[in-house]
Order: sequence, then C-alpha cells, then structure tokens
Amino acid sequence: MKVRQSKLARPIYPQRDWSATSDGIKPSRNGSSEKTGSPSPLRIGCSHDAIVEELSARVVGSVHDLRGAFSSKSALRTPPYELHAIVHVVPTWIAIETLLAPIRFFPLSNINFVLVISFLGFDIIGTRYIYSFAPYDQWSSRFLGVSISDVLDLNRNHYDRMAHWLYGLLITPVAREVTVRLTHVRSPWSNLAAIQFILASSMLFELAEWYGAVLLAPGFADTYLGQQGDPWDAHKDMALAAVGALISAVATAIFFRAPNALASGVCDGIE
Repeated sequence: MKVRQSKLARPIYPQRDWSATSDGIKPSRNGSSEKTGSPSPLRIGCSHDAIVEELSARVVGSVHDLRGAFSSKSALRTPPYELHAIVHVVPTWIAIETLLAPIRFFPLSNINFVLVISFLGFDIIGTRYIYSFAPYDQWSSRFLGVSISDVLDLNRNHYDRMAHWLYGLLITPVAREVTVRLTHVRSPWSNLAAIQFILASSMLFELAEWYGAVLLAPGFADTYLGQQGDPWDAHKDMALAAVGALISAVATAIFFRAPNALASGVCDGIE
C-alpha cells in the first residue's frame, strides 16, 4: 500500500519535542495533556519505525558513497598532490566516521543531512586539489564559457575561502538543530549557540591546521595551509565562516519557525 505524505511534514526522531504528536495531544507545562486538533502529518499512515528505518538507510548510503568517493585512487592518489591530499582529507574522514556513528540513534532532519552531505562533497573536491589548486576556472570555462577569476578579477584561488564560507552557511542549521534537541533552547539563543559553535570550531581548526603543518612539514607549511602568500589567510577564513553563519542564522530565523528544519517526505515510495 502506497503511503501518502504531506510535503511539509515534520521530521520524527526517537525522542521528539514537537508541539503536536500523532494523536493530536500536546503536553502542557504542568505535565497534563490537551488536544491540539489534527494529528502530525508525518504519522498519517506511516509508522515511526518505518520513518526512522527509511531515513537511516538513505543517509547511511549517502555517507558510505562519500567515504568511497574520497578513498578511491582517482580521488586522492593522483599526482602531483598525493601526499598533501592525504593529509588534507584526515579531517573529512573524521567527520564522515563521526557522522556514521550516531545516524541510527540520533538522526538529523532530512534537510540538515543534505546540508552536511553537500558540504562534505564540496570539501572532498577541495582535498583532491589541496584547495589552492582547485581548477574552477577550467570548469567554468568549459561549462559556462567564461573564467570566474577573469569575471570577478580574482588574483588567487578562492576555493578554500568558499569552503570556509560554506561551512558557516551549511553547518549552522545543523548545529542549531543539535542545540535545540539536546538543550531544548529556542530562538534566538539556539541561533546564537550555533554561531558560537561555528566561530569556535573555525578557530580550533585553524590552530590545529597550523600546528600540524609546523610539526609535520615545516618546509611545506605555507603550501599545506593554502595561504598563497597572504599572512591574514586564517583570519579571513574565520571571518568568512562567521559571515556564512550569520546569513544562515538570519535565514533560519525568518523562514523556519519550527524547532528543527522541515523535512521532506521520507515515507514517499514506501510500499
């Protein structure tokens, strides 16, 4: 039997904190319950276990695809960036392995998993070319007929800067959702906590990257760090992450009033 699913369905988790449950009961502040009206659209004709099972299967498959993408020989072990690419991919590998662990017991909403997968995919492409040599000008010339650097008058490769900006833009909603679910803190404090997480993690990453480069390969530190002759590169990277986080937090506050981002219909296609 094919299950109908509302387009604006809310995501379901093992431990939910939504205003409406499947039977239309809303817990009040004094512990009693009150009727809220119609049931949650995601629970209509679709069991909670089926939702979690379907969502987990899809996400695990996507993350395993990412793992295979950057582990393949064609992705990393191609000269001239083989050694540097392997070093660069370590943080991405840690992120993917960390993401795989809690999927079954702490699944994020569909849209936030899409954001995480999108950022990791962008990051994997960067590690293949150690960021500083990502050939986006060749790509744009081939598919668009123009060079991005020529159009924007750029004098350096900005792929690494874009990665830091996307980190703030795409990971802020994820940090906000985790904050809401763990602490039950609502806006604007959840957005503020997410921004603080982006700022703190960006700073820690820059410090770890610098220390690792100096410790492991002091003669190639500038190449590994991707400074391209800019002594303020780390500061600009952190600033771009902050700008991305602010844009994302404002967009989240305006367009999403629910505690978490809205999910697409995970029950679509379940027989």
